[in-house]
Amino acid sequence: MVDIACAKRADRWMRASILVCLIGCGGGGNGDKIDAPLDIDAPDIDAPGIDAARPPASHLVFLSFEGQVLSPGTDDAVTNHWVQIPDANPRSLTQWAPVADHMGRVQQVTAEVVNVLAPFDVDVVTTRPTTGPYHMIVYTHLQSQDVGLAADLLFTSKSDCGTNASQVAVVFQASETANFPHIAALAAVASLGGFFGVENSAQAGDCMCRDNNAVLFTCSLTAKCTVGGAGTVRALNSICGTSGGTFDETAEFLANIGVHP
Repeated sequence: MVDIACAKRADRWMRASILVCLIGCGGGGNGDKIDAPLDIDAPDIDAPGIDAARPPASHLVFLSFEGQVLSPGTDDAVTNHWVQIPDANPRSLTQWAPVADHMGRVQQVTAEVVNVLAPFDVDVVTTRPTTGPYHMIVYTHLQSQDVGLAADLLFTSKSDCGTNASQVAVVFQASETANFPHIAALAAVASLGGFFGVENSAQAGDCMCRDNNAVLFTCSLTAKCTVGGAGTVRALNSICGTSGGTFDETAEFLANIGVHP
């Protein structure tokens, strides 16, 4: 069984909240069933990304909005493999937010992710890097049930907690609507934190808020998320750490990612 962190679609409730769950994902597919990954990248849209005035960071994150084909297998952003595909068949993920203001939406989400991650040793790009490793957040207009997963997820990612430098998260159609662009940006930052090994918090407006039991707590989607400091309340079921108590979230981001040069 593989523990999967996923977020329930917010507009199913009369409150701005994320219901995050842990689900077992068996039969995630094996890389040796596919000779080579499929990749139908459309031309990438210009959006805020690496600041030319800053030295390059040690880590890269690729935000993909223009469509991807992912093949089953252990997460590998470079080769387009995604562990959560529940069978041996590749999945074609369509362009995110196919609307007249598509470019504007991409720019807003990217700018918010860049802003949140600016202090840390990671650069955010919207064009696929020429070399790996890098993490990839794929945004798609599809719903989670369209790719064979549980229904109405906002996003889903398997957190390897710093042991895999090339992970993949997928953000679904729900991120295009309610409280945009905060939902779409939060999905990226929350997934990336888990990729790097940062623990989950139980504070509503926190970037690492993961609520695996909505009866106990709700995570806010109404404003840009923030990275907590010392005394951040740890989630009762933190994926990359212990449960309960407090931790210094900023210190964990700095320890696991580093400070931007």
